[in-house]
Amino acid sequence: MKNELMPHGFEIPTESQKQQGYFLFKNETKRIIFSCMEVHNELGNGFLEPVYQEVTALSKAHKSQVLIYLNAANKKIGLLINFGTTSLKWERISNLKPTDFA
Repeated sequence: MKNELMPHGFEIPTESQKQQGYFLFKNETKRIIFSCMEVHNELGNGFLEPVYQEVTALSKAHKSQVLIYLNAANKKIGLLINFGTTSLKWERISNLKPTDFA
């Protein structure tokens, strides 16, 4: 069952997923994303400089870069957030490995 008030990516976990820690830092990432939405709603969709206009999609290269940073910092969860579009774009990126669930 999906709660319509929850942003995309915040599904209700199954019991198995809860036990495995699949939604690690869910509340923290949700608060960060909601804060980003508030900033985006208040300030709009970024600056006029071309660099902000060229990175309107969350690409595989961006996701790979987040994973590299997560690995280097030995962190489990990262957020990729793009303020440069009329609608805030975000993705929660996990660096969890099967051994993290053991």
